[in-house]
Amino acid sequence: MKFVLLSLFAGSAAMLLHADTLPGDADETTPMPGAFDREWRKFYFEADGEGSIIPNLMEGGTRMIPAICEAVSDRKMRMRRYAIGALGHLGDRRAILTLEMIYADATEHPLFRGDALEAIFCIDQELGSRYAKQVLRRNYDDDHYLKRCAVEVLEHPERVLELWTG
Repeated sequence: MKFVLLSLFAGSAAMLLHADTLPGDADETTPMPGAFDREWRKFYFEADGEGSIIPNLMEGGTRMIPAICEAVSDRKMRMRRYAIGALGHLGDRRAILTLEMIYADATEHPLFRGDALEAIFCIDQELGSRYAKQVLRRNYDDDHYLKRCAVEVLEHPERVLELWTG
């Protein structure tokens, strides 16, 4: 907890810098850590529409949590947002530290920070709500993705908790 608060404080100073841009197609990586070749291939290459991407990765179950955490640590990971969402919907507390690091890092793109906030909320509603309230105390524009995610967590938690499958 102290680490996250320290990161948030340090992140405030980093807000003066431009957040990372999203990787372009040529820059994207496809990390596949652990002994989960089938699950990773299904996630990256065999989705039957956007709504099946997260469920494809979730088929590996909570045994994949360390591998997914390692993969999302790669800022150039292809389909990283979906993997972050899978961590939340798998509901395993082992993912919290990785998600907090993404959420608290002001140099991360707001899309990833917002997705991490929602994933934290899926795992621990009290913690996610607390972080969402912290976001709302900051002076983000209403269209800032992280702020929109915080509002969603606090005003429509049922939507955040529901796994979208298209």
